[in-house]
Amino acid sequence: MGIGTSEMFNVTLPMIKNNNVQSICMIGKQDLLIEKSQIRYYLERLNLSYDEKKLKKIELDHNKMVDSYDFFKMIGIKEVHALDYSSYEGADIIVNLNSDEIPEKYVEKFDLVYDGGTLEHVIDQLTALKRINSLAKKGGIIYHNLPCVGFVDHGFYSYSPTFFLDYYTKKNGYELESIKYVFYKPSKFDDDSIYSQDIRLIRGDVNAFIDENMHNITNRICTVAVEARKIASITDGIIPIQGTYANVDEHKRGEINYSKLMKVISEKKSIAIYGCGEYSNRIVNEFFKCDYDAKISFYFESDPNVSGKEFRGKKVFYPSSEKVRVVDAIIISSVKYENEMVKELHLANDMEIDDKMIKVSEFIM
Repeated sequence: MGIGTSEMFNVTLPMIKNNNVQSICMIGKQDLLIEKSQIRYYLERLNLSYDEKKLKKIELDHNKMVDSYDFFKMIGIKEVHALDYSSYEGADIIVNLNSDEIPEKYVEKFDLVYDGGTLEHVIDQLTALKRINSLAKKGGIIYHNLPCVGFVDHGFYSYSPTFFLDYYTKKNGYELESIKYVFYKPSKFDDDSIYSQDIRLIRGDVNAFIDENMHNITNRICTVAVEARKIASITDGIIPIQGTYANVDEHKRGEINYSKLMKVISEKKSIAIYGCGEYSNRIVNEFFKCDYDAKISFYFESDPNVSGKEFRGKKVFYPSSEKVRVVDAIIISSVKYENEMVKELHLANDMEIDDKMIKVSEFIM
């Protein structure tokens, strides 16, 4: 559990500033792996206020590690706490996220709940998420930066982005503010693609093992960083089905009701079709039959291997705000990947676009 210089000054502090954070709960007391000599420079560059006496105390402290309690209080955060299953690393809220309830006085108390690498060590993920997120106020931020690629045996889990894309939804009381990969270039064992204190499958020197097997091991490690905002207090919520499969069932594999679809299309002047698959082909064929082909402005695809190419005589683009603005409607042409397409549109656009979406799934007979 640690926050490095780059993450602290490029992610954490801007997030604290932009959300006017006055209270924070770290999930696990964070180690601050930051250069003391750079703290003042970055605080002034970010135009963040700080307590001069507390900053000088940090700068003069002979300990190599900056104490996270001291750091966050130095920049004016009034309430600073850390939650863990024991007080061994300095946590002051002692909770086993597998089983214990959060003490009532901490429920919905915090502007920011910061998980810099704890969730992966808890076996009961659903219970842990509920406990962690119950700490956030309505309107508060939950932040995770967790293993994605290369952390063999670091914890119980490594995460694919879909885990968070499908959990942090409006049905569960959240809006996903951002989600991204963070790549790290490893050196040797200290931060290598095999990163763990619990390597029980490797005997002998770990670095020698890596050198011998590097062709089978990625030479980069990667985390997934997630920022979600709590918009409602929902106790139980929805246990998600992975978005790729959520809409796949036998009842949605029939024919498209083209007369119904074309009636909706007749009222639109310009259309983008999201997807270049089977349903897109069938829809375009029907457009030609109805003499509506001129309404098609272009196609959308989030796959970079397809974006920039052509499909059925029109250019394929990534669904950016610039392109979304110029069309009256967007046909979501896939049933199987509908949820992913809708989420991609929301993530790529800073405007309300639900009224523009026409989902093929709603026209399947």
